[in-house]
Amino acid sequence: MRLVGQIAAMPRGSQERSALFHEMHRKLAAAGAEPLREWGRRLREAEERAQTERVLFDRELFYAIQPRDRLRGLISRYRARFG
Repeated sequence: MRLVGQIAAMPRGSQERSALFHEMHRKLAAAGAEPLREWGRRLREAEERAQTERVLFDRELFYAIQPRDRLRGLISRYRARFG
């Protein structure tokens, strides 16, 4: 915001205004890389979680035909999530 104020104070078309404008965009580009990486990491985590929880919310499969290990896994995940 400091740079925005300085840019606004400079005369239009001046070299100083142009230099400040380019400096601001260099700083924004440098700062924007990390939030973008963080967003990508959170997106991957959410996709992985959705895939593992897909079974938890699958109401089409009758519990009695599920293998015992799968049911135990579901029970432990439900307890961890909602317990």
